[in-house]
Amino acid sequence: MLEGCDGRARTIPQITAQAGQGKHSITHQDFVRQPAMMLRDMPRSVAAELNDCMVAFWNGHSVVFAFLCERGTGAVQGEFGIDDYVWEDWRPTFKNWLARPVFKPSAQVELWLRDAPPHEAGA
Repeated sequence: MLEGCDGRARTIPQITAQAGQGKHSITHQDFVRQPAMMLRDMPRSVAAELNDCMVAFWNGHSVVFAFLCERGTGAVQGEFGIDDYVWEDWRPTFKNWLARPVFKPSAQVELWLRDAPPHEAGA
């Protein structure tokens, strides 16, 4: 259960269902808030599996989006920001994730965070 802005408890499916409601389509800013809200209270090495090649994780200060290595190792290849260009290209993937969020512990995310400078690793 997560607490909404109005103080009422909500489940993840309720939150994600609300993200697609209303007259306006979800924006990339709206999307970024969803995994950020969910990930910030999870253990540090938990990643939101957005698809086979992208994850999101909490670095202690904000949500980080990253591409995974193409060799199937699950290693983090590099971080990226969700701007208008990325949002337009990947919107269906992000919306699918919101409909059925998947979270898993990731040793590779933990390694990535260990190698990050202290201010980026949540220290």
